[in-house]
Amino acid sequence: EADSRFVNVTGDTMTGALRHDQDSLTASGGTLTISLANANNFYVTMTANTTFAFNNRDSGRSGNIIIKQDATGGRTFTLPSQCKTPVNGASITQSTNANELSVLSYYVVDSNNILVNYIGDFA
Repeated sequence: EADSRFVNVTGDTMTGALRHDQDSLTASGGTLTISLANANNFYVTMTANTTFAFNNRDSGRSGNIIIKQDATGGRTFTLPSQCKTPVNGASITQSTNANELSVLSYYVVDSNNILVNYIGDFA
């Protein structure tokens, strides 16, 4: 008998909602390595300026990184060279007010190209 919790690779239709996991991390300075194999979505609390690094950069991975400023704010992140921004590589203007939320969406094209889009100032 088929297990209704699973969908076959071909021939089945999924109904209902699909929920992706969210992994919580703290950016406390230095380099924060985000393993894209752990989840699709990440909640990163910024407590210091931090450089992001990504591993498990398999084609087709995608999701969102929610960036939460701590109560002090003013924390910034630096993206690795694999990250490509819109408008021919335009710089990201980061929102860094205390307790503010921002979203960094990502899509892995291949191990050397991660497309990102940043939206800040969710307060």
